[in-house]
Amino acid sequence: MTSKSEPAGVWVRVSSGGQDEANQLPDVERYCAEHGYTIARRYELNDKSASKGEQQDKQDEVIEDLREGSIKILVCWHSDRVERRGPEALFGFIRKIKDAGGRIESTKEPLLGTEDLSGEAVTALNAVFAHQYSVHLAEQVKIGHDRIRANNGLMPGGIPWGYYVVGEKYNKRMIPTDECKAYIPLIFQRCIAGDSCRTIAVWLDGEGVKPKRGDQWNERSVWQIIHNMAYAGMRQDEGDIKPSGKPSRKNRRTIMNVEPVIGMSVWESANDALAKRPGRGPGINGILQPKPMLANLKCARCGSPMYRLRNYYRCFGKGTRRKGCGNMVPFDETNAIVHAWITLISDEPHKTRQWVEGVNFDDQISET
Repeated sequence: MTSKSEPAGVWVRVSSGGQDEANQLPDVERYCAEHGYTIARRYELNDKSASKGEQQDKQDEVIEDLREGSIKILVCWHSDRVERRGPEALFGFIRKIKDAGGRIESTKEPLLGTEDLSGEAVTALNAVFAHQYSVHLAEQVKIGHDRIRANNGLMPGGIPWGYYVVGEKYNKRMIPTDECKAYIPLIFQRCIAGDSCRTIAVWLDGEGVKPKRGDQWNERSVWQIIHNMAYAGMRQDEGDIKPSGKPSRKNRRTIMNVEPVIGMSVWESANDALAKRPGRGPGINGILQPKPMLANLKCARCGSPMYRLRNYYRCFGKGTRRKGCGNMVPFDETNAIVHAWITLISDEPHKTRQWVEGVNFDDQISET
């Protein structure tokens, strides 16, 4: 029998937006209550593929917590929630757990982690089944995507503001709404004329136009609209908008049968106008915010690293959870003390940084 005071960590992972970790939580929490475990840590992962190893950081965190003694046991719903890279990867993770002085238990697999022949055999078979399921699922997804591309259909992804989707699963199309046709050209015209994203957002609120989410427009929403090529009849692949603001050429993919609401020249002009706006914030006009002198400052109370937060150095805690003890020391006074101390014991010259205007080659690098 196990001790009633054992601290446990619960592992909950979902691999797609269509699943909900709430389906697993009741079983895991009920299991901990029945066995007398105290839930000390929760390892929740959303949209992390176990077959690609995207859960590795959380696994490393589990091992670290086991070594520190924060938890003694890891409770999961099923082994395929923890690992889907095959038996070797699953047994490797179980071995690390045991080496750290802990163990793993599953609500659906009573033999998971046991060292007898039947336990190891069942664990290996479940790992093989989970890996093969992931491989088969990936193949089916690829076949579906290939079919969509063959039909010049709409690939999965976010639908921009002002569009709705029509058509069957493998032949979907984006159609602009009347509101989109009326306001998108005006948004781009205002940007070209010199309006900022903030003033455009205020204007949209004044016109009574509702954003995709929330009740009010913000600068980020307007920025995303101006950078979205879908309004010009094209759609870039997800997640590859460069810091300069323009998607790279390799990610521009024409979508057939999509009605553009602006021309490509208008899109180019608006993005050029936005990119040439004068910058804001620290570093503009040669004024740089003073950098902290103490890059490796440690908290005197708990030994955690301290970083600058406005006019203070603040304790940020250890590990990935980053929960400090609350210790704060004044920034200017601490720097003055350190400066005086260095002056007394060191004859090395003190260096400062100054902003110097240069030539920006981001566009040439992007084209290359």
